[in-house]
Amino acid sequence: MSRSLGLREDQCWKDELVTRIIGLLPVEPSGC
Repeated sequence: MSRSLGLREDQCWKDELVTRIIGLLPVEPSGC
């Protein structure tokens, strides 16, 4: 379970980073 959580967190921060770089969508913790 710990591994799954870590993977999800990693994907989440990656998505946030991409969103920040793109700057199209508001950067907000919606499902993290």
